[in-house]
Amino acid sequence: MPFDLQPTLTGRLLELRPLRREDYDPLYRAASDPRIWEQHPESDRYKPDVFQRYFEGAMASGGAFAVLDRATGAIIGSSRYHAYDESASEIEIGWTFLTREHWGGTYNAEMKRLMLDHAFGFVARVVFLVGATNLRSQRAMEKIGGVRVGMRANAVGRESVVFEIRRVPMKTARQFFAESLKAEGPKFVRVLKAIPADKGVYKPHERCSSAADIAWLLASELRDACDIIDKGQVQFVMHPTPPVPQSVEAYERNLKDLEARVATMTDAAWDRPANFFVDGKSVWEAPTGDMLFGFLFDAIHHRGQLSSYLRPMGAKVPSIYGPSADDPGM
Repeated sequence: MPFDLQPTLTGRLLELRPLRREDYDPLYRAASDPRIWEQHPESDRYKPDVFQRYFEGAMASGGAFAVLDRATGAIIGSSRYHAYDESASEIEIGWTFLTREHWGGTYNAEMKRLMLDHAFGFVARVVFLVGATNLRSQRAMEKIGGVRVGMRANAVGRESVVFEIRRVPMKTARQFFAESLKAEGPKFVRVLKAIPADKGVYKPHERCSSAADIAWLLASELRDACDIIDKGQVQFVMHPTPPVPQSVEAYERNLKDLEARVATMTDAAWDRPANFFVDGKSVWEAPTGDMLFGFLFDAIHHRGQLSSYLRPMGAKVPSIYGPSADDPGM
């Protein structure tokens, strides 16, 4: 797909549209403040003849934008794409300025975000060349996540500081599940270990499951998840509930087994159909990955149920997603 160098990009505060010949006068008015350019290598760009060269270069580039304040419709600056390199999956953003009334970070951040979001549909890396003495623009680049990677000459031969921002690869659902499982596992263990060993029979109501039953369910679900990966199906059977310490041991053992299996899953295995049986009857058919997420969400639900039992049992509630009244740590 060819890179569209001059789309119209609209944000909350700004609109970026292709620069037009008739934009010369309003753009020059925006650029005619000498203080805009005082740290720029071309510090006299506010002068008509110097600005004329800037504008003609912008028109010739085929990648320049007029930047409009959406609240007023006024042109308040410009920026452009330059030096698209398809083989290197790279493009430059530069020749950027905004009127001083729009300094402070918010407008620049939105402008760069709009341009970066568009660019990352085509390239993996965006570079910015900033004058070596332009400390203000260097700080602005750092604010938006630019990483200083070296020095090189810009389009007119001036030595410049090179900043880059790279596209962050999108996580697959399998990667996100693996990270979620790793993050949630210790939280489950803290709740399970908080159950008093002699209070496993506790339940707040006769229709509720006991603390020991929930602990065993959490451990058993991890084993079922392993079977889903290994066999593509599981026959749900609730075996007799052991003492809570045994359930905690089983949970930790099953968690390691599940993490190891997920770490080596292929995309094909993640998408493979799976079946969940109860009393020999199929009650849930879904891709393996969907079923694994279902198990995780169900477990988090039951962890919340179990954590609500702890104080009535005389136990302390550990931190889960943040400090509790009993545990300020994480």
